[in-house]
Amino acid sequence: MQGGSRERLLEAAGETFAEKGFHRASLREICTRAGMNVAMVKYHFGDKMGLYREVLHATFDAAAKARIQRTLVACPRQRLYDFIHDQLLRVRGGRRPPWYNRLMARELASPSPALDELVARGILPVSRELRGIVMDLLGEGATDREITLHSLSVVGQSLHHHHARAIIERLYPDLTYTQRDIASLAEHIVRFSLDALDAARKRIAERADGVQDNGAERGVLHSGRDVAHPSDAR
Repeated sequence: MQGGSRERLLEAAGETFAEKGFHRASLREICTRAGMNVAMVKYHFGDKMGLYREVLHATFDAAAKARIQRTLVACPRQRLYDFIHDQLLRVRGGRRPPWYNRLMARELASPSPALDELVARGILPVSRELRGIVMDLLGEGATDREITLHSLSVVGQSLHHHHARAIIERLYPDLTYTQRDIASLAEHIVRFSLDALDAARKRIAERADGVQDNGAERGVLHSGRDVAHPSDAR
């Protein structure tokens, strides 16, 4: 195992927490795996929960550097591509340690006190960045709810390739995630998202100008009565 004592402990802890969960994993087992003594955990992290928190934050702290670079790009469409591409590299491109997905699955299934801090320190800044990009693309007049829902729709596309990976691999065994594939997938998600955001931007502008949304007037988004259904063809 390469790296300094802190990095070795983080790697060993990540593997152990992913295998056994926070409560069943012991510091002695983690330190044995890292080839170190328990005193080093206290030196670097204070206690077991401090170590666990840092393991959860590991990949989000690395993503912060990419986030700083993206803020220098003026074009929101380019920022959106960079955001999606970086996210896909983290969830499917091997930027995360192999144990991280299993660890996060455990954490989301049974949240620990560390989750609130992870959201505040790691996920909230990413969410704010995406909301800023979406707000620029929607234009003035977009409500906070519209920005939130469109942001979730955008990010959900790339997250689906992570959370449904076991199903995707069985449904589409020819779908691969090489560096080139990820770049192409990012372009697809961005094009798909921009089409939806451009249409939403037009609706928002028309609303601001007092133009009636005919779709909303008919109740298409509320009742579904005007949405085509397979039974209509019979």
